Amino acid sequence: MADWRFDYQAIEQLVHHPIVQADVERRSASAAAAATAVCPRSEDGRNGQPPGHLASTIRVEPRGAGRRILYGNDTTAWYAPLIEWGTRPHVILPRNGRYLRWVDPQTGRVIFARKVNHPGTPAYRVMSGAALAAARNG
Repeated sequence: MADWRFDYQAIEQLVHHPIVQADVERRSASAAAAATAVCPRSEDGRNGQPPGHLASTIRVEPRGAGRRILYGNDTTAWYAPLIEWGTRPHVILPRNGRYLRWVDPQTGRVIFARKVNHPGTPAYRVMSGAALAAARNG
């Protein structure tokens, strides 16, 4: 039976080698660019934020020898997990007052309702799709 002995110090040095780190940096930048490209953007801005606010929160952060790509880690982008994973159909009720109020974008009419049956939101898979794209395009 073979006896395997790993030189952990050599492996650690390999991970921190400049060529490996340059590849990690290139792949993380590619993933961040892919995430920015597929991140949904509202035309008018929502939740009091400018258009493209969620995409503007995407950033690459060094973590040891690796990198993490973050988005929505901003207190004003609390909805990032809802965009990434989607939502089930749910009922929306008014928080303050007795009615929900919005403007119909097609007719311009103001609509009032006591509740809304939301059909749910599809998952955009911004980060998981970006990671796959970076791995494929390397």
